[in-house]
Amino acid sequence: MSELKDRIKILSEELFEGNLTKFGKSIETSDTSISNYINGSSFPGFQFIFKLCTKLNIDPNWLILGLGERYLSETINNVNGNDNNVGYQKIGNNNSNITQVMHSNDILHNENDALKRENELLREMLEILKNQGKK
Repeated sequence: MSELKDRIKILSEELFEGNLTKFGKSIETSDTSISNYINGSSFPGFQFIFKLCTKLNIDPNWLILGLGERYLSETINNVNGNDNNVGYQKIGNNNSNITQVMHSNDILHNENDALKRENELLREMLEILKNQGKK
């Protein structure tokens, strides 16, 4: 299953031919930030996710969880500048759901980081024990 960073990359390539500057301008975010999200060196926050969903008509369930359709079904042509009030309304109505999912996502991200650190410590301890056994 793809990760959030992979789905951001898909949007970059599909909507902006991989041009992160154009992508960033469309959602009022720096191309450096988007690049960091795509390469995994940083994790996007709520504001980025919200802008991405509202300005590009992206279904937050697809973006965050990889579930459902990529685009909101009730919105059309936002990237080309056409009216999309229905999309904003749908996103606005789901704002609490997005917030809950983002909070859960942040918790999982932090737990993942903690588990990675724990794993590294355990590997170091194992290596120490192996070296002691060789003496």
